[in-house]
Amino acid sequence: MDSTEGIVRSVFAHLPIENDTHQYDHSMYSYDERIFFATTLILICITGIFGNSATIAAVVLSKTLRDATNVFVVCLALSDLITCFGIPLSVFTLLNKSGWPWPELEWLCSASATLLYGGTGSSELCLAAIAINRLLLIKWPLTIYRKVYRKGPMVVMIVFILLGPSIVLVAFPLFGIGDLGYDEMHNVCGDIDMHPKGRTYELIQEAILYPISFVTIVICYSLIFQHIQSRFGRQRRTELAIIESYNSLASVTSNMATDSSNNFVVSPPTPASLGSSSPKIDKIQYEITKNLFTAFCVFFLCVTPYALFLLAPITERKERVLLYGAVLVVFAACVNPAIYALRHPQFRAVFGPMTRCRYRDIPAPSDFLRRFLDQI
Repeated sequence: MDSTEGIVRSVFAHLPIENDTHQYDHSMYSYDERIFFATTLILICITGIFGNSATIAAVVLSKTLRDATNVFVVCLALSDLITCFGIPLSVFTLLNKSGWPWPELEWLCSASATLLYGGTGSSELCLAAIAINRLLLIKWPLTIYRKVYRKGPMVVMIVFILLGPSIVLVAFPLFGIGDLGYDEMHNVCGDIDMHPKGRTYELIQEAILYPISFVTIVICYSLIFQHIQSRFGRQRRTELAIIESYNSLASVTSNMATDSSNNFVVSPPTPASLGSSSPKIDKIQYEITKNLFTAFCVFFLCVTPYALFLLAPITERKERVLLYGAVLVVFAACVNPAIYALRHPQFRAVFGPMTRCRYRDIPAPSDFLRRFLDQI
């Protein structure tokens, strides 16, 4: 017997057995805990579907949101929707004391787990793609940005982000490394801990998705804020030099204006007349970048505990905590629309009229919205 499976079975040996169960009779949790998890997941599912659908609808209704960055924001919303669609069957298995009651239809539970895990992985890749997008837009020449974010390359990026994690999840079980289905230890549709290669499968998922995305995001935003700080510093020094020059020239011209030997008056120069060669930071783009960085921070806080739990040695305490961490990961799927509504300047301008059903107040309405408004 594989050592990992032996450890898992030894953990099971100390667990209480649920009453009224059939094939699946192991559980890490009391039924009251399972009700808590199920209720939390239902709320996350409903909120996530509504919020992410509103994010996609905002881009459909307003042309102001149709840029390269927001293509990835829509991709993130789609990824979160996929995650939410993977929740309902886990809610069912949590509430059903017999777990997954149809062994012949366990492929449905496998599909649900693929949606759940694949959507989370796609969200990580989306946030990394957004970070790269902001770095190229803010730090590099606009010509390079336009070459990278053309229609063809962007379609390839989006397809890879949405399908890549799910392909990885499905590929390894085909070679006997782990499996997806009903996890009787945690009563959800996920990766099967009792599989001989289950531990290897978990570590492969984490190694491929989490570190690469996390390191990419940290590097990109570090370079972005370093660049912004440097530009603001140069701009401030230039403005101080202009003010100093203005004060000096103002003193000279004032003396000239009051000199009795002159028959004319020279007006002192103003800072505007001196001009400024300092680069200007687009404040809207800066606010958008801060907003998207906030989305990353929230996602990081939600995902990191689960990632650390997976690295810990297998113990009963670790396995009990794991589902709490997984619920926190899923929570990230419903929080991004709230961040956009409260902080993102472009989305906030569209969400406001949408929530009040005042669609005529939406800035730069799309052709679809115009046709709709003409018909009512």
